[in-house]
Amino acid sequence: MERCLGARESQAFPQKWKLKEDKYFTKRYERLGHRRYQAFLKPWLRQMTLGRSLPWLEKLVLSVEHQLNRTITDRHTRLHPLSAPPQTPPSPVFPVPVESLR
Repeated sequence: MERCLGARESQAFPQKWKLKEDKYFTKRYERLGHRRYQAFLKPWLRQMTLGRSLPWLEKLVLSVEHQLNRTITDRHTRLHPLSAPPQTPPSPVFPVPVESLR
């Protein structure tokens, strides 16, 4: 089973391995929200509209969802940068008596 890459990982993967931007990655970027739409938004909209298909409402809700998701993702990226190294405390330096070095 293929692991689905998130937005940050799919952008970092080609950079990490020095890959050129090709059709594969471009297609992946375009379809990042597809599963979320199929699994969450589409059933919710069908339930709210009592099973009727309203394309204008789907486009409106999808647009709002994209903006909301982009805002949340940008905030998360700003608070948790991908390239920041983990903070490790400096190792303690223990004084060694001069007599033990002889």
